[in-house]
Amino acid sequence: MASSLIHLSAARRILDQVPIADPERFRLGELLPDTASDTRNSPIILHYKKADPESGIRIFDLAAFRKQFADHMQDSLYLGYYCHLIQDAVFRWFVFAYKHLQTRVPAWDAETVQNLYHDYSLQNHPLIDRYRITVPAAVDLSDEPIAGIQPLDVPRFLAGVHEYFVTPAPEPPEPYMYTLDDTEEFLDIACAACLAEIGHLQNGAGQLTGHEWEYRH
Repeated sequence: MASSLIHLSAARRILDQVPIADPERFRLGELLPDTASDTRNSPIILHYKKADPESGIRIFDLAAFRKQFADHMQDSLYLGYYCHLIQDAVFRWFVFAYKHLQTRVPAWDAETVQNLYHDYSLQNHPLIDRYRITVPAAVDLSDEPIAGIQPLDVPRFLAGVHEYFVTPAPEPPEPYMYTLDDTEEFLDIACAACLAEIGHLQNGAGQLTGHEWEYRH
């Protein structure tokens, strides 16, 4: 899935193009699906991932999120969460179906994942500078329905995002497979999808299901 700073870059692009009632609440929502207390099992639930056991097709179930939080979709926090899910759905499609990154490596294993994280890290400071990124402040979410999906540890996660601002770029200085140009192309596609869906929501009903970017992997 996309990195935290890629999500915050997307949030900046969206905020620059459409009015959002509470920008900081929106930016925090953009990170919430990744703030699980239980990092082993909860991310699947927090990302509304669904797989067809027969076909192997997997989606991020966007319609399920909208149904669960139908009364909150105009709230900036929930809208940010929803945009994160859209962006991750697009990202999986972008990496595997569009860019075919899996064909560039011997196996999509733990080493390959670490190489992808290395490539993310190379982009941290360029994205921070380009999109004027700051870390959202942690707020008390205990009374929010969204906090009932799975237990969250927002302060711990945000502390990790702060580390990206002070951690030097890793070695080697060249990406293994995923470049800053790839990220910009992804942002073009994902933000266009988010902006179109925000327009649908403002007109009364979201349209996306997750099948738009379904994938086998």
